[in-house]
Amino acid sequence: MSRLRLFACMSCLFTLSILTTYCSPPPTTNEQNQEKSTQPDASTKDDSTTKDESITKDDSTTKDDTVADNPVADNPVADNPVADNPVADNPVADNPVADNPVADNPVGDDPPIDTKTCGTDEEVCGGKCVNTKTTAEHCGSCGNSCTDGQICSAGTCACPTTQKLCGGSCTDLSKDPDNCGKCGTSCQSNEACQSGKCTSTCAGTTPDNCSGTCVNLMTDAKNCGTCGVVCKTGQTCKAGSCECPTGQKLCGGKCIDTTSDAANCGACGTACKNNQICTASKCGCKSNQIKCNNRCFNPNTSANHCGKCGNACSNGETCQSGTCKCPTGQKLCGGKCVDTTSDAANCGGCGTVCATGATCTTSQCTCPTNQKVCGGKCVSQNVTACGSACVNIKRNNNHCGGCNVKCSSTQSCQAGSCKTTVSFKTNVYPILKQSCSCHTNGRGGLKFGSTSASTYSSIVNQTGSGGTYVKPYQANNSYMYTRMLGTSGGSMPPAGKLGNAKLNTVRDWILQGAKNN
Repeated sequence: MSRLRLFACMSCLFTLSILTTYCSPPPTTNEQNQEKSTQPDASTKDDSTTKDESITKDDSTTKDDTVADNPVADNPVADNPVADNPVADNPVADNPVADNPVADNPVGDDPPIDTKTCGTDEEVCGGKCVNTKTTAEHCGSCGNSCTDGQICSAGTCACPTTQKLCGGSCTDLSKDPDNCGKCGTSCQSNEACQSGKCTSTCAGTTPDNCSGTCVNLMTDAKNCGTCGVVCKTGQTCKAGSCECPTGQKLCGGKCIDTTSDAANCGACGTACKNNQICTASKCGCKSNQIKCNNRCFNPNTSANHCGKCGNACSNGETCQSGTCKCPTGQKLCGGKCVDTTSDAANCGGCGTVCATGATCTTSQCTCPTNQKVCGGKCVSQNVTACGSACVNIKRNNNHCGGCNVKCSSTQSCQAGSCKTTVSFKTNVYPILKQSCSCHTNGRGGLKFGSTSASTYSSIVNQTGSGGTYVKPYQANNSYMYTRMLGTSGGSMPPAGKLGNAKLNTVRDWILQGAKNN
């Protein structure tokens, strides 16, 4: 009986062994990929992040839209050892170019962008020349950004030629499961869009179904190796792995040529400062710059190092093509750059000084209206140069009517003629006191009839509601005199027009300067 039981047990074990051998499922695609990933990978990896950190399970974001006979969609990759293989020990990332002193050299004299240097279709946007005909961030004008996959063509945002605008977004109707063949045509949850038609089976060059889209996991940069694995900027998908082009490294999520990139010069994160450039993995001055005091300068434009180190421009000069020169339209006069078309100290040329009171206009010295130059000053047109003096020959007792024409001691120069001097105290005040009695109490500010001194001080160069009472040398502009010429009633004179003799006396006194004599 024991032998019989032993034989039965051995038969069961033999049967179980056969079933295990022939009924075990074949290895999955991801298991094959896992075996392949254990081999050495020559492609460049990011210093801080590997490609599998962004892997997402397609099943968690879709509504059971996987193809039933496609095992790839149902295979998790949680056990993929590649995710635990960081390249943290790569010494390149921590290898700054310490022996390159130029890396800390600012370029302080780089001029701002001149709009004249921009191309025909370019504008200055954010301090840079930008082609607004083709730049998606500034399409047609600065700040007008194209969105949702659009490109900028001839200054207008549009979808690429292989795509259409559906619901405000550009999409490829040949493979979009939500817009398959035309906008709004959605495939079933278990279908994918291939060549503009919904299908339950992906085939040909795109045999893999990722969220309703037929792709090739070996070459698709948005689904590289596994659905949802997106390659970084500049990377391509080769044999299911994201790789940067030959000679580039993955820095900050982008493929960078560290031999020439100023933000990653020689290694990721090693940035050149102050507009320096990266050449052969080292920071340095640009080809049109020179190094002065361990800093980079443009000798063609640097005001401190014009043409060569230490040659500083001064006194308003600027550095033009390596030479200190005055700005266009100016000349160097007395060590300073001046505009000889408007500078009164250098009018029309260095050292040409305009007279006092004159201005320099279009390289010509000009006095104000109704004035002329005499004795180095702008004076009235009535002034004449007599010897070294500038005099008014209509008023000057030593040059009355002409140079060296002198009036006698009892005469005054009146309108260019020597006439008997009129005394305010002797000739004018009695007339005012007698004929203008209505103002003896100070009406209108006048004080006729009190004393000669108070009367004089109340009328000469004093102003009332009608104007200045007496303006020296200007009888017709003296309010008191014009009132004397005739009105009757309560205003002066109270009894009508004064006689000609009295009027002439007052007039001559005013024309002789209205002196308090």
